[in-house]
Amino acid sequence: LYANVIGIQSRLLNEESEYNARLQRFEFVIAALALLMIIVAILYGRKIKKQTEDAQVEREKNFLLLAANKFSTQLFNSMADLLLVADNDGIIQKVNEATLNILGYKESEILGKPISILTQEKTFLTDEEFVHMTKHRKLIEVEKEFVCSNGEKLKVLISSSLIGEVDLAAVVVAKDITK
Repeated sequence: LYANVIGIQSRLLNEESEYNARLQRFEFVIAALALLMIIVAILYGRKIKKQTEDAQVEREKNFLLLAANKFSTQLFNSMADLLLVADNDGIIQKVNEATLNILGYKESEILGKPISILTQEKTFLTDEEFVHMTKHRKLIEVEKEFVCSNGEKLKVLISSSLIGEVDLAAVVVAKDITK
């Protein structure tokens, strides 16, 4: 009987020892999972913080772009001289209010049209002016005659500059010298 009790006690001790070892492994796995969850939470928090910072930077960029666009539009429209933007093909893309007021055109009559409609010549620039513009990327105070919507002629001095590297555009400023 004593031997049986000792055997049972020995088995119980072994089972308790195995149980404690399993419990320690289980606790280790739980601790490792908790640590992994903390690391994932930290990394995710950093990602969210970075996305939030990126979104804030993007909002600030958009605000600055809108402010710059508003400022340039106000500046563009507040000029007393005629101001036009033509694309690489010489098609008028934008004009300021002074251009419309002085020449008497409506925006719909002038936008999308070749810039040469202003001079009613075959081309807006002479060959010499074109070569100079291409070589130096600008023209300064070249005399032209613009034709108003009512047919009157207006003597102007134009200055022009190419903008862009691939998709070129020309900004043309014309000053009325008729008077």
